[in-house]
Amino acid sequence: MGRVWKAEQKHEAEQKKINELQKELQQERAREEMQRYAESTGAVKKKDDRLDWMYQGPGSHIKQEEYLMGRPVDKYIFEKYEQKESGPSEETGLLPGTIFSTNASNSVQDLAAKIREDPLFLIRSVSITFPERNIKLVSIPSILFMLQQNLKKKSKKKDKKKKHKKRHRKSSDSESSSSEDERFAKKYQSSCISITCNFLCFFRNLSAEDLEQKRKEMMEFASWRDKERVSNIERYKRQDEKEREVEKKDTRDGKFIHEMKLESASTSSLEDRVKRNIHSIQRTPVALEKSFMKR
Repeated sequence: MGRVWKAEQKHEAEQKKINELQKELQQERAREEMQRYAESTGAVKKKDDRLDWMYQGPGSHIKQEEYLMGRPVDKYIFEKYEQKESGPSEETGLLPGTIFSTNASNSVQDLAAKIREDPLFLIRSVSITFPERNIKLVSIPSILFMLQQNLKKKSKKKDKKKKHKKRHRKSSDSESSSSEDERFAKKYQSSCISITCNFLCFFRNLSAEDLEQKRKEMMEFASWRDKERVSNIERYKRQDEKEREVEKKDTRDGKFIHEMKLESASTSSLEDRVKRNIHSIQRTPVALEKSFMKR
């Protein structure tokens, strides 16, 4: 029974392939007829088939009509109708699914995006397109104010780090500070880009008198910023000196341990002190045996 079933299955498969070949032959004949009709009407140029055999595959010399005349089905048919493995696409040259992968990136597009988002590139383009104005974007009051806020935040972070180092050093704190720095850098970069764009649109519509007035305001703001910077440096120096003096007082002659002893002695009673010194009171083994059950 098993042999009969296998023979029937094989016969059905061969019959199915023969039917497919017949359909292909009919389609090919229809295409050839359409080609001949187009060539006869002059819609398509006549094709020279003398060199087509050079570009055909190894099984092209086999005529498909021979299988209809009784030729046994060989490996050529199996290879032809076998499902091919998915390879690179002919149009894009990429494997299936690579368009959605994160690693496949277009370096040219990435480079163009980085150039567009760079604030220094905007500054350089303004200086090239408007050389007669000779405007320094670094001296804009809004950008200077932002830099001032950035310096204040950094100084606060330094103070917090100093206090934290005095207590304990932990790796988690360093990781959180680095992540905060990255977030602040991204936010600062995006804000700088928006500020420079708004600045360009604003200065294009200003007259010569307005530009002169803005320049004076910038100079005044720059002088005020220099004074503020000097005062901040002096204030930070005084804070560092105070911290050094406090550290010297705390670490000199073990004073902090002495203060802890005094504090513990003031809160403890006489009974607590006797219990703490019981090892020095009972020095002999006889005394230990006598008070063993009591303890």
